[in-house]
Amino acid sequence: MNALTIIAKYDLVIDGTDNFPTRYLVNDACVMLGKVNIYGSIYRFEGQATVFDPRKDASGVRRGPCYRCLYPEPPPPGEVPSCAEGGVLGVLPGMIAMIQATEAIKVLTGMGRSLAGRFLRYDALNLSFRELKLRSDPQCPVCSATPSITQLIDYHEFCGLKRGQPEANEELEISVHDYAALRERGEEHLLLDVREPFELGICQIEGNVNVPLGQLSARLGELAPWKHKLVISQCKSGRRSMKALETLAKHGFTKVRNLSGGILAWGEEIDPSINAY
Repeated sequence: MNALTIIAKYDLVIDGTDNFPTRYLVNDACVMLGKVNIYGSIYRFEGQATVFDPRKDASGVRRGPCYRCLYPEPPPPGEVPSCAEGGVLGVLPGMIAMIQATEAIKVLTGMGRSLAGRFLRYDALNLSFRELKLRSDPQCPVCSATPSITQLIDYHEFCGLKRGQPEANEELEISVHDYAALRERGEEHLLLDVREPFELGICQIEGNVNVPLGQLSARLGELAPWKHKLVISQCKSGRRSMKALETLAKHGFTKVRNLSGGILAWGEEIDPSINAY
Protein backbone atom coordinates (compact mmCIF):
# COMPACT_ATOMS: atom_id res chain seq x y z
CA MET A 1 0.00 0.00 0.00
CA ASN A 2 1.76 3.17 -1.20
CA ALA A 3 -0.65 5.87 0.04
CA LEU A 4 1.82 7.20 2.61
CA THR A 5 4.56 7.52 0.02
CA ILE A 6 2.30 9.33 -2.42
CA ILE A 7 0.65 11.73 0.06
CA ALA A 8 3.92 12.57 1.79
CA LYS A 9 5.01 14.53 -1.31
CA TYR A 10 2.15 17.04 -1.07
CA ASP A 11 1.05 19.83 1.25
CA LEU A 12 -2.59 18.76 1.41
CA VAL A 13 -5.14 16.34 -0.05
CA ILE A 14 -8.45 17.24 -1.68
CA ASP A 15 -10.63 14.17 -1.23
CA GLY A 16 -13.22 13.73 -3.97
CA THR A 17 -13.43 9.94 -3.76
CA ASP A 18 -16.73 8.08 -3.95
CA ASN A 19 -16.16 4.97 -1.85
CA PHE A 20 -15.67 4.32 1.84
CA PRO A 21 -12.46 2.24 1.78
CA THR A 22 -10.62 5.06 0.01
CA ARG A 23 -12.05 7.74 2.31
CA TYR A 24 -10.84 5.91 5.42
CA LEU A 25 -7.48 5.23 3.76
CA VAL A 26 -6.97 8.89 2.83
CA ASN A 27 -8.03 10.03 6.28
CA ASP A 28 -5.68 7.70 8.15
CA ALA A 29 -2.74 8.50 5.88
CA CYS A 30 -3.31 12.25 6.31
CA VAL A 31 -3.48 11.95 10.11
CA MET A 32 -0.33 9.85 10.24
CA LEU A 33 1.54 12.32 8.01
CA GLY A 34 0.03 15.48 9.49
CA LYS A 35 -1.47 16.52 6.14
CA VAL A 36 -4.67 18.53 5.78
CA ASN A 37 -7.55 16.57 4.23
CA ILE A 38 -10.14 18.72 2.45
CA TYR A 39 -13.23 16.55 2.27
CA GLY A 40 -16.29 16.76 0.04
CA SER A 41 -19.08 14.39 -0.96
CA ILE A 42 -22.33 14.53 -2.92
CA TYR A 43 -25.56 12.58 -3.23
CA ARG A 44 -28.63 13.45 -5.28
CA PHE A 45 -29.36 17.11 -4.42
CA GLU A 46 -27.11 17.51 -1.38
CA GLY A 47 -23.43 18.01 -0.77
CA GLN A 48 -21.18 18.34 2.23
CA ALA A 49 -17.69 19.64 2.88
CA THR A 50 -15.26 20.15 5.73
CA VAL A 51 -11.55 20.35 6.47
CA PHE A 52 -9.89 17.65 8.54
CA ASP A 53 -6.77 19.32 9.92
CA PRO A 54 -4.57 16.91 11.93
CA ARG A 55 -1.71 19.37 12.35
CA LYS A 56 -0.78 20.18 15.93
CA ASP A 57 -0.68 23.64 17.44
CA ALA A 58 2.04 25.00 19.71
CA SER A 59 0.63 23.07 22.67
CA GLY A 60 0.68 19.78 20.76
CA VAL A 61 -3.10 19.56 20.27
CA ARG A 62 -4.51 18.69 16.86
CA ARG A 63 -6.35 21.58 15.19
CA GLY A 64 -9.45 19.59 14.36
CA PRO A 65 -11.17 16.19 14.18
CA CYS A 66 -10.66 13.63 11.45
CA TYR A 67 -13.03 11.64 9.24
CA ARG A 68 -13.22 8.83 11.78
CA CYS A 69 -14.41 11.27 14.44
CA LEU A 70 -17.37 12.01 12.16
CA TYR A 71 -17.92 8.47 10.88
CA PRO A 72 -16.41 5.93 13.33
CA GLU A 73 -17.81 2.96 11.41
CA PRO A 74 -18.55 2.48 7.70
CA PRO A 75 -22.10 1.61 6.64
CA PRO A 76 -22.85 -2.04 5.79
CA PRO A 77 -21.79 -2.99 2.24
CA GLY A 78 -24.49 -2.15 -0.30
CA GLU A 79 -26.53 -0.14 2.20
CA VAL A 80 -25.74 3.24 0.61
CA PRO A 81 -26.50 3.61 -3.12
CA SER A 82 -23.70 5.02 -5.23
CA CYS A 83 -24.17 8.24 -7.19
CA ALA A 84 -24.67 6.10 -10.29
CA GLU A 85 -27.49 4.23 -8.57
CA GLY A 86 -29.08 7.09 -6.64
CA GLY A 87 -28.39 9.88 -9.08
CA VAL A 88 -26.85 13.31 -8.56
CA LEU A 89 -27.72 16.79 -9.80
CA GLY A 90 -25.25 17.51 -12.58
CA VAL A 91 -24.07 20.89 -11.30
CA LEU A 92 -23.68 19.75 -7.68
CA PRO A 93 -20.10 18.41 -8.01
CA GLY A 94 -19.00 21.83 -9.27
CA MET A 95 -20.43 23.59 -6.24
CA ILE A 96 -18.77 21.28 -3.71
CA ALA A 97 -15.50 21.29 -5.67
CA MET A 98 -15.49 25.10 -5.60
CA ILE A 99 -15.83 25.03 -1.81
CA GLN A 100 -12.98 22.51 -1.56
CA ALA A 101 -10.77 24.60 -3.85
CA THR A 102 -11.49 27.70 -1.77
CA GLU A 103 -10.52 25.87 1.41
CA ALA A 104 -7.33 24.60 -0.22
CA ILE A 105 -6.25 28.14 -1.11
CA LYS A 106 -7.00 29.35 2.43
CA VAL A 107 -5.04 26.50 4.02
CA LEU A 108 -2.04 26.98 1.72
CA THR A 109 -1.91 30.76 2.22
CA GLY A 110 -2.87 30.77 5.88
CA MET A 111 -5.65 33.25 5.20
CA GLY A 112 -9.12 33.35 6.74
CA ARG A 113 -10.83 30.71 8.84
CA SER A 114 -10.98 27.20 7.42
CA LEU A 115 -13.80 24.69 7.82
CA ALA A 116 -11.76 22.71 10.34
CA GLY A 117 -14.15 21.76 13.13
CA ARG A 118 -17.12 22.83 11.04
CA PHE A 119 -19.27 20.68 8.75
CA LEU A 120 -20.98 22.45 5.87
CA ARG A 121 -24.10 20.93 4.30
CA TYR A 122 -25.50 22.27 1.04
CA ASP A 123 -29.10 21.71 -0.09
CA ALA A 124 -29.31 22.48 -3.79
CA LEU A 125 -33.10 22.16 -3.99
CA ASN A 126 -33.61 24.90 -1.41
CA LEU A 127 -30.31 26.68 -2.14
CA SER A 128 -29.43 26.68 1.53
CA PHE A 129 -26.37 26.03 3.65
CA ARG A 130 -26.27 24.60 7.15
CA GLU A 131 -23.22 24.56 9.37
CA LEU A 132 -22.67 21.96 12.12
CA LYS A 133 -19.93 21.94 14.73
CA LEU A 134 -17.53 18.99 14.73
CA ARG A 135 -15.61 17.84 17.77
CA SER A 136 -12.69 15.47 18.04
CA ASP A 137 -13.44 12.06 19.47
CA PRO A 138 -11.15 11.53 22.48
CA GLN A 139 -11.38 7.78 21.75
CA CYS A 140 -10.68 8.07 18.02
CA PRO A 141 -8.51 5.11 16.99
CA VAL A 142 -6.41 7.31 14.68
CA CYS A 143 -6.24 10.94 15.82
CA SER A 144 -6.65 10.65 19.62
CA ALA A 145 -3.77 11.06 22.06
CA THR A 146 -3.48 7.27 22.28
CA PRO A 147 -4.35 5.89 18.82
CA SER A 148 -4.90 2.17 18.35
CA ILE A 149 -4.34 2.40 14.59
CA THR A 150 -0.79 3.53 13.88
CA GLN A 151 -0.31 2.05 10.43
CA LEU A 152 -2.48 1.56 7.38
CA ILE A 153 -4.84 -1.42 7.44
CA ASP A 154 -6.85 -3.41 4.90
CA TYR A 155 -9.62 -0.90 4.21
CA HIS A 156 -11.69 -3.19 2.03
CA GLU A 157 -11.86 -5.66 4.88
CA PHE A 158 -12.60 -2.85 7.37
CA CYS A 159 -15.57 -1.79 5.24
CA GLY A 160 -16.85 -5.36 4.95
CA LEU A 161 -15.78 -5.86 1.34
CA LYS A 162 -13.94 -8.89 -0.01
CA ARG A 163 -11.10 -7.92 -2.30
CA GLY A 164 -10.78 -9.85 -5.53
CA GLN A 165 -14.08 -11.71 -5.21
CA PRO A 166 -17.09 -11.14 -7.44
CA GLU A 167 -19.86 -9.05 -5.91
CA ALA A 168 -22.52 -11.46 -7.05
CA ASN A 169 -22.93 -15.21 -6.87
CA GLU A 170 -23.61 -16.47 -10.38
CA GLU A 171 -25.75 -19.31 -9.02
CA LEU A 172 -28.15 -16.73 -7.60
CA GLU A 173 -28.33 -14.63 -10.75
CA ILE A 174 -30.88 -14.74 -13.54
CA SER A 175 -30.08 -13.05 -16.84
CA VAL A 176 -32.50 -10.58 -18.38
CA HIS A 177 -33.06 -12.97 -21.28
CA ASP A 178 -33.90 -15.87 -18.98
CA TYR A 179 -36.18 -13.62 -16.98
CA ALA A 180 -37.92 -12.44 -20.15
CA ALA A 181 -38.53 -16.09 -21.07
CA LEU A 182 -39.85 -16.77 -17.56
CA ARG A 183 -42.34 -13.92 -17.92
CA GLU A 184 -43.33 -15.14 -21.37
CA ARG A 185 -44.12 -18.58 -19.94
CA GLY A 186 -46.27 -16.97 -17.27
CA GLU A 187 -44.30 -18.65 -14.49
CA GLU A 188 -45.41 -17.55 -11.03
CA HIS A 189 -42.94 -15.26 -9.30
CA LEU A 190 -42.58 -12.02 -7.37
CA LEU A 191 -40.55 -9.22 -8.93
CA LEU A 192 -39.18 -7.31 -5.94
CA ASP A 193 -37.95 -3.83 -6.93
CA VAL A 194 -35.71 -2.52 -4.12
CA ARG A 195 -35.06 0.91 -5.62
CA GLU A 196 -36.23 4.18 -4.11
CA PRO A 197 -39.77 5.34 -5.01
CA PHE A 198 -38.50 8.26 -7.11
CA GLU A 199 -36.66 5.79 -9.34
CA LEU A 200 -39.92 4.07 -10.21
CA GLY A 201 -41.10 7.36 -11.66
CA ILE A 202 -38.26 7.19 -14.17
CA CYS A 203 -38.78 3.62 -15.29
CA GLN A 204 -39.98 0.27 -14.00
CA ILE A 205 -40.77 -3.27 -15.08
CA GLU A 206 -44.48 -3.96 -15.09
CA GLY A 207 -45.82 -6.03 -12.20
CA ASN A 208 -43.15 -5.22 -9.64
CA VAL A 209 -43.61 -4.84 -5.89
CA ASN A 210 -41.55 -1.95 -4.52
CA VAL A 211 -39.83 -2.29 -1.15
CA PRO A 212 -36.75 -0.02 -0.91
CA LEU A 213 -33.65 -1.80 0.33
CA GLY A 214 -33.46 0.32 3.47
CA GLN A 215 -36.98 -0.77 4.46
CA LEU A 216 -36.68 -4.43 3.52
CA SER A 217 -35.82 -5.89 6.94
CA ALA A 218 -38.74 -4.09 8.58
CA ARG A 219 -41.22 -5.14 5.88
CA LEU A 220 -40.37 -8.81 5.44
CA GLY A 221 -43.80 -9.72 6.83
CA GLU A 222 -45.39 -8.30 3.69
CA LEU A 223 -43.43 -10.83 1.62
CA ALA A 224 -44.17 -13.86 3.83
CA PRO A 225 -46.51 -15.51 1.27
CA TRP A 226 -43.52 -15.75 -1.08
CA LYS A 227 -41.12 -17.32 1.40
CA HIS A 228 -41.01 -20.60 -0.52
CA LYS A 229 -41.91 -19.27 -3.95
CA LEU A 230 -39.73 -17.68 -6.61
CA VAL A 231 -38.64 -14.13 -5.83
CA ILE A 232 -36.69 -12.10 -8.40
CA SER A 233 -34.86 -9.19 -6.77
CA GLN A 234 -34.22 -6.17 -9.00
CA CYS A 235 -32.70 -2.68 -8.76
CA LYS A 236 -30.93 -0.32 -11.14
CA SER A 237 -27.73 -2.26 -11.79
CA GLY A 238 -27.96 -5.39 -9.65
CA ARG A 239 -25.92 -4.34 -6.60
CA ARG A 240 -28.68 -3.33 -4.20
CA SER A 241 -30.85 -6.21 -5.31
CA MET A 242 -28.06 -8.68 -4.50
CA LYS A 243 -27.89 -7.20 -1.01
CA ALA A 244 -31.68 -7.64 -0.76
CA LEU A 245 -31.36 -11.22 -1.93
CA GLU A 246 -28.87 -11.92 0.86
CA THR A 247 -31.32 -10.49 3.40
CA LEU A 248 -34.16 -12.64 2.05
CA ALA A 249 -32.07 -15.80 2.10
CA LYS A 250 -30.94 -15.06 5.64
CA HIS A 251 -34.58 -14.91 6.75
CA GLY A 252 -35.59 -18.22 5.20
CA PHE A 253 -36.65 -17.34 1.66
CA THR A 254 -35.73 -20.44 -0.29
CA LYS A 255 -36.14 -19.50 -3.97
CA VAL A 256 -34.45 -16.17 -4.61
CA ARG A 257 -32.70 -14.84 -7.70
CA ASN A 258 -31.06 -11.54 -8.58
CA LEU A 259 -31.80 -9.90 -11.95
CA SER A 260 -28.33 -9.57 -13.44
CA GLY A 261 -27.57 -6.02 -14.55
CA GLY A 262 -30.82 -4.71 -13.13
CA ILE A 263 -33.30 -2.57 -15.00
CA LEU A 264 -30.53 -0.96 -17.03
CA ALA A 265 -29.67 -4.32 -18.61
CA TRP A 266 -33.39 -4.99 -19.09
CA GLY A 267 -33.69 -1.72 -21.02
CA GLU A 268 -30.58 -2.34 -23.11
CA GLU A 269 -31.36 -5.93 -24.09
CA ILE A 270 -35.09 -6.51 -23.69
CA ASP A 271 -37.24 -3.37 -23.52
CA PRO A 272 -35.88 -0.27 -25.34
CA SER A 273 -38.71 1.85 -23.92
CA ILE A 274 -36.98 1.77 -20.51
CA ASN A 275 -35.38 5.15 -19.75
CA ALA A 276 -31.74 4.87 -18.72
CA TYR A 277 -30.67 7.07 -15.82
